[in-house]
Amino acid sequence: MIPKKNKYDVIICGGGLAGLTLARQLKVEFPELNTLVLEKQKFPKPIATYKVGESTTEIASFYFKEDLGLDSYFKNAHYKKLGFRFILGDGQQKWTDRPEIGLSDYPPYDSLQMDRGVLENDLYNINKLSGVEIIDGATLKDIQINEKAQDNIVQIKTEDQDFDLRCRWVIDAMGRRLFFHEKFQLTKKMETPHNAVWFRVKGRFDVEDMVSKDNSSYHNQVPHKNRYYSTFHIMGQGYWVWLIPLNSGYTSLGIVASEAYHDLKTFNTKSKAREWLSTQEPAIAEHLENFALEDFLRTKNYSHSATQVYSIDRWACTGEAAVFADPLYSVGSNMIAYENTCIIDLIRKDLNNSLEENQVERLSQFVISQNEWLIDHIQGSYPYLGHPQVYTLAYLWSVVIGWSLDCPQMFNKTFLDLEVKTQLDKETSKIIFALGRMKKLFLDWHKVANNTFTFDYIDYLKIPFILEIFKKNLAPNKSLDTLIADRIHTAERLEEFAQVIFLIVVKDVMPEKLDLFQEPIWLNVNAISLDPEAWEKDGLFEPKTEPRDLKNMESQILEMIHYKTEAKEKIDLDISIF
Repeated sequence: MIPKKNKYDVIICGGGLAGLTLARQLKVEFPELNTLVLEKQKFPKPIATYKVGESTTEIASFYFKEDLGLDSYFKNAHYKKLGFRFILGDGQQKWTDRPEIGLSDYPPYDSLQMDRGVLENDLYNINKLSGVEIIDGATLKDIQINEKAQDNIVQIKTEDQDFDLRCRWVIDAMGRRLFFHEKFQLTKKMETPHNAVWFRVKGRFDVEDMVSKDNSSYHNQVPHKNRYYSTFHIMGQGYWVWLIPLNSGYTSLGIVASEAYHDLKTFNTKSKAREWLSTQEPAIAEHLENFALEDFLRTKNYSHSATQVYSIDRWACTGEAAVFADPLYSVGSNMIAYENTCIIDLIRKDLNNSLEENQVERLSQFVISQNEWLIDHIQGSYPYLGHPQVYTLAYLWSVVIGWSLDCPQMFNKTFLDLEVKTQLDKETSKIIFALGRMKKLFLDWHKVANNTFTFDYIDYLKIPFILEIFKKNLAPNKSLDTLIADRIHTAERLEEFAQVIFLIVVKDVMPEKLDLFQEPIWLNVNAISLDPEAWEKDGLFEPKTEPRDLKNMESQILEMIHYKTEAKEKIDLDISIF
């Protein structure tokens, strides 16, 4: 296959998820542009594409279904996801004795389980039918970037012929080849390596099959054996194991771990992975004996960031060629959605002759800061992964943050408009330092936790204030006034939730200090810590906002947990923690 032209408006180097979705978005937004996708592999690709990123969140699902116009396709070709599911506690415990966080019913807004091999082959066909030119079996030799509005040059080899192709925009979507990273020395590596291996098994690897049919209380928590359609996170300190159902008839399994806790060498082959699971998660290992491992891939030190991902010289990076945070919480496709949408905005400005360097730099830094915040937030939780008490409240805090602050960005594209973004950020500024305080609170708590409470099963969308936040923030086409009003509302809920969590933590680790918190309690969330000697100095008891009642939110959280019998000697459970 040879190119049809020698000059294109956009050349996308890489025909994986990031490149193919960008090509689709370009065709939707600018059908008149000549777009070329270059891919090293031949289509159709093998079903096992050896790529992480099969689970999505609502952000990526909105992008795929609404921005790319693929709603009907996903309904027919891939599984709807029954949310995130977390299995906590000790891997040596009986499976049904471990605390579980998950959904019992499908949420009001769908997210997806993507079969990557199927998806990329289908995107190839969808793009071809819409007029996108795609050359597979193409080897990239070099990219020459020219300044001052000159065309960029992409040098390729295909069918034993060399071609120099000219283009206005050139995109690196070649994944971990990190072409522009290497060319311009852009890579920022993370301090602590985090590693992953993953494989597929043929058939339905269903944890419900590990539990006796007579255990009706377990099976009734999630009717119709629908647990299988969740993205599972089976957690222990420093690691988690994923289970993801694929519509092609396979189940994806992965092991993800911080090098600080688990050396990659202990699980970097098929046999070692089975042995590692036998040690850390014996129930999963035992059930896995019924399956053959179909394929296997490992990725060492997968997280990376960059100093730049877009340029005024009309080059850009997307997908793993730009940045990558962590598989936890399935944020990879979120970043693709942000990156591609930023590229579309830059190309739009370029077509209107209004592209300015400060705009390019702002969106480049937006992507980088979003990624680095995710790395810091997610990988900061690895020390307490699986800890039932700490991780439970940390996850609930994380999901509220995501729905409150991240979802509106994609559902209403607020990150593209500096004025809108500035106004929304202003409404969050009163609690912005609380995000760092809460991260440290969870880390400090897990070191001294007395584990005074527990739970069996929590459906996090059965918590009324969390469901309200979900519904309020996962809605498109809002006016600026509505966006601001909703941001004020959810920022207030975050301020309240931070206080409720903090006081539950105090009750767990230092109940003797509860006398310091006199009714009606209202605290400065930007001064939260587990250092009582710093409370006065940091202004914990000097809030900057008007007090609101915490009782309703407190009761909603306390309904989800119960305190252990032995804790009654320390804490009077008949009295509210407030």
